[in-house]
Amino acid sequence: MPIVRPVCSWVGLAPEREDIEEPCGKPASFYIEARDGHRVYSCVEHLAHVKATAESGAAVHRVPDHSPPDDRESFVHVE
Repeated sequence: MPIVRPVCSWVGLAPEREDIEEPCGKPASFYIEARDGHRVYSCVEHLAHVKATAESGAAVHRVPDHSPPDDRESFVHVE
């Protein structure tokens, strides 16, 4: 069974084309958990933006790292 690791869910303008939005897709280092349990994942670079858009009272947690650092093919988005 492949290792499942969340990726950053931040969405912004593509670097090459300003008319297209695309997700960040980098491995998530943090997740913001709402009071109802919903989680939004973020990389370090986008954490401030993701926190700013979260509901009031949401808690920030670090994503535990259970995968080897060279296992980049197994990254998937998890909510």
